[in-house]
Amino acid sequence: VDEKTLAMLQESFQELEEIARVKLIYRIFDLSLEKENEVKIEHLSIQSQSLYKNLKGCHEVLVLGATLGINVDMNMKRYSVTDMAKAVIWQASAASYLGEYLNNWQSNMKEQLAKEGKFLRPRFSPGYGDFNIENQILPFILNQIQGSTAIEGLFQRRGGKYTGGQEKHEKEYLKTQAELLQEYDKS
Repeated sequence: VDEKTLAMLQESFQELEEIARVKLIYRIFDLSLEKENEVKIEHLSIQSQSLYKNLKGCHEVLVLGATLGINVDMNMKRYSVTDMAKAVIWQASAASYLGEYLNNWQSNMKEQLAKEGKFLRPRFSPGYGDFNIENQILPFILNQIQGSTAIEGLFQRRGGKYTGGQEKHEKEYLKTQAELLQEYDKS
């Protein structure tokens, strides 16, 4: 990375620290996987083989939405008109900043849920595998550019043993993740 790009990255992260106002909302819902490749979260039905495989063995899901706030969006719009190089760096920096925030939040949530005997799968967002990007609705509802929507499966383990064949599902889950990464590398 050249010095100019590095300076722009540092400026972007410093500016994000000053203006980002992260907002996060989540809720835990019951999950139904009765039909192959159909994920039912309460009354919402999603057709996705990738999401179905990811959530196999789970009985609940944590659905979350997060945004960095309107100030970040205003800067992104301004830079996209005035300085395209900075807009690209700003977007990448903002995505990284939000991702790091979500990783920290998820780590804390895992600890809380573990106390209840529940375990959390990694975030799975619209756009992963065949999980249609059209399901990324929260940022559009909030009219914000830099945001994220994700689904995380919850499963339980009792007495050191997985419930509902979870051990088998965990192996399938890891295989699915490897397949999704291979798919992504091809595109």
